[in-house]
Amino acid sequence: MRTAFRQFNQQTLRLISMSPIGEFQVRIAIRADLEPIRLIMRCPNIQENQYRIDEALWLEFAEKTILATQPAENRIDVLDVAGSVVGYVVTRRQVYRDSQYGYLSFNLLPECWGRGFMEIAIRKIIHELFQEERVHGVMVECFSGNSQGQRLLQKLSFRSVPIPVFERLVCLVTRLPIRWVLRFWLSKDSVSVTI
Repeated sequence: MRTAFRQFNQQTLRLISMSPIGEFQVRIAIRADLEPIRLIMRCPNIQENQYRIDEALWLEFAEKTILATQPAENRIDVLDVAGSVVGYVVTRRQVYRDSQYGYLSFNLLPECWGRGFMEIAIRKIIHELFQEERVHGVMVECFSGNSQGQRLLQKLSFRSVPIPVFERLVCLVTRLPIRWVLRFWLSKDSVSVTI
């Protein structure tokens, strides 16, 4: 298991060194990053593939819940290129059947799509989550129309898992406008280093 983690980390470092923009980093968000995150959320290309979130409620939630508990329970990591926030990953820790897992959601400015930034960020976050003994897996959901997101998750060895019928019904009732959601899972035991 440790060898897999070491290889996973080495590949992440190799990807960072091959980054087309040298001044790229993944770091924990601070309050000043919430406004750029809000602007990313409002980008039309991004809104096509995410739930319509009330921005004011999200910013309040981020300040009170995520920033207040970083990095213990929930956290926001930002993708910083040359001092500008170009994307973010929200990590929430949740419990299911007495096991803790990480739930990720992420967005990246369209200008940075296809450059490997999100892959590097998610690899780094997965590596950190799995270093903790308590986290047994990582879950991500994305809309069925988000083919780039699906390819990224498959590249990172996530596998598609079914969503129970009851959860689908709850989704139909509570999330409007509704789109078909796919769920992906990566367990600690199945960490792969393929690129």
